[in-house]
Amino acid sequence: MLERSRLSRRHLLRVLAVGGASAALASCAPQVVKETVVVEKEVQQVIKETVVVKEAVEVEKEVTRVVEKQVQAPAEQVTLRWARHINLQEQPVYTYMEEDFAVRYPNVDLVVDEVPWADYFQKLLTQTAGGNPPDLMWVGSLWIPQFWAKGVVRNLSPYIDASASFNVDDYFPRWMDYMMWGGSYYYLPTRGATIGLYYNKNLFDEAGMEYPTENWQYAAEFLEAAQKLTKKEGARTAQWGCYVNPLGQDVWFNIFPSFDSSILSEDNCTCTLDQPNAIEAFQFVADLALEHGVNQAR
Repeated sequence: MLERSRLSRRHLLRVLAVGGASAALASCAPQVVKETVVVEKEVQQVIKETVVVKEAVEVEKEVTRVVEKQVQAPAEQVTLRWARHINLQEQPVYTYMEEDFAVRYPNVDLVVDEVPWADYFQKLLTQTAGGNPPDLMWVGSLWIPQFWAKGVVRNLSPYIDASASFNVDDYFPRWMDYMMWGGSYYYLPTRGATIGLYYNKNLFDEAGMEYPTENWQYAAEFLEAAQKLTKKEGARTAQWGCYVNPLGQDVWFNIFPSFDSSILSEDNCTCTLDQPNAIEAFQFVADLALEHGVNQAR
């Protein structure tokens, strides 16, 4: 048993000051801290509890209390490999991302592997086949199905669901739809391009033609306008009526939907390029150059 004792106010504050310093030190490493204050009756037992002390408070009682604190151990130092192709235009953005990441995650060493564009895709395939893929990698949208099919990308949905700060709604819905396979997210968009129809108002005015509208159809109004805008000088084409890249995103993501066709089925598991509507879209793009002679892109 403890004998009842009385303390002067000055001595009491000195005792409390010592207790506060002990609590501060306890935050640095797991340990048991004992602190004594005055009570007006005898203490029958030691009370064991976990408490958080926010400030020193004058007290009129004395108890013996055992305080235990648990401190989280420093995060383990890890290394992550980030593969991307060399892009001088976007380098300032990458630099900002790297610096911000270093501040947020000081325990992570981010090793960047930059590869020229011409060799980048092949290097990713080689690393993947050898069982040594990067931890993070930039991939083009048309490469997504191939890496997903190889099983080398991780399901991100559990991490997204557990995050209090990440919000899927912060991204354009159509982008996020393309990041999802089998009902789960395996990729996150870093940037995107908007594909649309651009036209030269001066050329339309010179030809006395009305500007394009949202009701235009490729196989009708678009083709008719391209034919009217094309100018020939003998065997030479002095002015082309349109420019449609036959192998670029212009076809995949813009013209195909206009023909009610797509690259993949709705579940993203079956290629649909052999369907009649897709074949019609391919033929239309080919005919712009080979039959109608209005497309500058070959």
